[in-house]
Amino acid sequence: MHGKWSKADVPHASWTCDDIEDLGEPSEVCEMCEKTEIRFVHIMSHPDYPETLRCGCVCAGHMEGSLSRAKAREADMRKRAARRKRFASRKWKTSQKGNHYWKHGGRLAIVYRKHGRFGFRVENERRTVWGPQLYPTEIEAKLAAFDAIDGG
Repeated sequence: MHGKWSKADVPHASWTCDDIEDLGEPSEVCEMCEKTEIRFVHIMSHPDYPETLRCGCVCAGHMEGSLSRAKAREADMRKRAARRKRFASRKWKTSQKGNHYWKHGGRLAIVYRKHGRFGFRVENERRTVWGPQLYPTEIEAKLAAFDAIDGG
């Protein structure tokens, strides 16, 4: 047993995953085992523990009592990360105004240049969402547009 697994005052079961976060690369150590370097952080809470713990998939699965649920959650995040990466690198069309745009399934994402930086707008049949800020690069604006579309 490593880390908090060996401590009697830390609950070992009946935790709940509140959220999952993609760090982009392994850059944190699981707070439960205090050993495994993780990229996908499962944010775990327990009613009898005062703080949340940022954990890896295996520890999170054991903590909540379902390794398969934790693996499925992480697999969804991995798929989203792959879609996000492809979104920015796919071939975008260029409008008459010179803006790059991507259209698919009733959704439209437009990336535009303003004051030497880049912004975005995402539209569907019900609404238009403008990016909250300008980004230093076109790629960053495209990734932010993906997040607006995909709910990230």
